[in-house]
Amino acid sequence: MLAIALALGLFAGVLTTVAGVGGGTVLLLGLSILWDPWRALATTAPALLIGNAHRATLFRRGIDWRTAGAILVGALPASIIGGVFVDAVPAGVLYGAMGVMVGLALLRSVGALSFTPHPKAMLPAGVIIGLFTAGAGGGGVLVAPLLLAAGLSGSAYIGTGAVIAVGMHLGRFTGYGLDGLVGLHTIGAALGLAAAITAGNLLGRGIRRRIEEAATRRLELGALFMGAGLAVFAALR
Repeated sequence: MLAIALALGLFAGVLTTVAGVGGGTVLLLGLSILWDPWRALATTAPALLIGNAHRATLFRRGIDWRTAGAILVGALPASIIGGVFVDAVPAGVLYGAMGVMVGLALLRSVGALSFTPHPKAMLPAGVIIGLFTAGAGGGGVLVAPLLLAAGLSGSAYIGTGAVIAVGMHLGRFTGYGLDGLVGLHTIGAALGLAAAITAGNLLGRGIRRRIEEAATRRLELGALFMGAGLAVFAALR
């Protein structure tokens, strides 16, 4: 079971570094099947925090700190609040929220869902994203339209998204800790996952340099379909 978890972490690092989003969602859904949704949320928070911090250093030259700050002003406190109360949410609701997150990602990837947020929407959108991320993970799916609306692409898109993810995962990890979901077993598993995600980041950076943008889109879409399948399986098991 640990080997499967580490393989998911490696894949998550590769996918997010190559395609920009999707890795955290697949990782969370996969772990929620191996364990339970609360343990998966609590374990992925520090792992994805470390993984995104590493990714942010890899793409640090392109980070748009102004955009990242505008979103995190709302997302960071909201993710803490959401993390504190997530233990009271029924498992079925958490699985449903994860499924909704994957569905939104799929709609965005195939072009069926497209919107351009106004710059003034950054803070309130951050609040919604922070709350949703605390209970369902995969906040990158909701952050992506904000970054695209800000005109970011390429390394700036990846690096800025990573910084925002660091803030949200720090927030939800803090919330989970206050709620009593974090323990020594959680930290140990999270460190192993973080190492796997970091290795995936490095592998993904090498892949990103060698493939065309169309290939990254296909990879993202394929991973999201896999995530949709995992969400259905998790809800029905």
